[in-house]
Amino acid sequence: MKKFNTWLVAIIAVVFGSLALISTSYAATTNSDFTVIPQYSENQRAQNGYIDVLAEPGRQQTVTVTVKNFTDKERTFAASMYTSYTNSSGQLSYDRAKIPTDNTLKYVLRKQTESPKKQTIKVAAQGSTNVSFTVNIPDKAYNGLMAGGVRVWPLKEAAATTTTQKQTLLHNKYAFGMPVLIRVKDTVNNAKLKLNQIYPGVLNGQTTVFVNTQNTAPWLLPAVNIDAKVTKKGSSKVLHHEVQNSRSMAPNSNFNFAIDWGKQRLEAGTYHLDYTAKAPGGTLGWHFSRDFTITSAQASKYNKQAGFKPNYMWLYITIGVLVLIMFVLGGYLLGRRGRKSDDKNE
Repeated sequence: MKKFNTWLVAIIAVVFGSLALISTSYAATTNSDFTVIPQYSENQRAQNGYIDVLAEPGRQQTVTVTVKNFTDKERTFAASMYTSYTNSSGQLSYDRAKIPTDNTLKYVLRKQTESPKKQTIKVAAQGSTNVSFTVNIPDKAYNGLMAGGVRVWPLKEAAATTTTQKQTLLHNKYAFGMPVLIRVKDTVNNAKLKLNQIYPGVLNGQTTVFVNTQNTAPWLLPAVNIDAKVTKKGSSKVLHHEVQNSRSMAPNSNFNFAIDWGKQRLEAGTYHLDYTAKAPGGTLGWHFSRDFTITSAQASKYNKQAGFKPNYMWLYITIGVLVLIMFVLGGYLLGRRGRKSDDKNE
């Protein structure tokens, strides 16, 4: 158990260490002109580079970070407390005020945070300023995590402009995030994976089948490798195979795992999904086996959205068969009429 806990802490540290540099709406960078540093409180579990506290039920927890300005001018920054969620790429994020809904999420870190949830601070040239948020801790011994992060970005500054090798101008705004984990019980990670709806659609102009994957527990699901295979029901021939490594999921969150249909048309029918998710070291793992159906209406709709022209082959075949039947029937009737005429003449 001690070995497992050590491994888990290491994985979470890697996940959150990476998240501190990840941004969806901003381009984060390690060589930006400011940074965010955690201020550890007495109940910090370990000095691991992010906020990770063991709080008391029913009390308030102060979360404090230091914003350091590396430039020679005073700057204004915005800082906001966000709740973690799993983005469409299957990665843990905390970069928006409104996150995708999940029916298992009980305590939302941003909602548990006292106002103002977003603050504006000034930082002197080559100086630093602290910014704090007050979080209301659930009054029960909640067996899980409230996860999210403090996100900091400069205000009223022009975006930095860089030129790529192809002479394309990129306008970047830098943001920096500080992961926040709050718990009231120091227990083992108990993430739980569940598959929900499986349905066809279009992603980036390509036909795709989505598998809604959900972490139903209030724990991080760190760095799992997902292997998904699709066959026709009753067949062992693999039609589509999708492998994605190091997918990380926020507590009580879900995302749509995308299976690329290989630039092929969706065909109506019943299929079978074989889905495996494993964490490094074999400590966490799940396997699912599920049938799903693509209807004719769905295939037609999403094939059209993906730019495929309607497939009239079966219509042409049907018309050809009907025409052939008409010719055969017409020939038979003409032949029969001719025989009757010969019988009368005799």
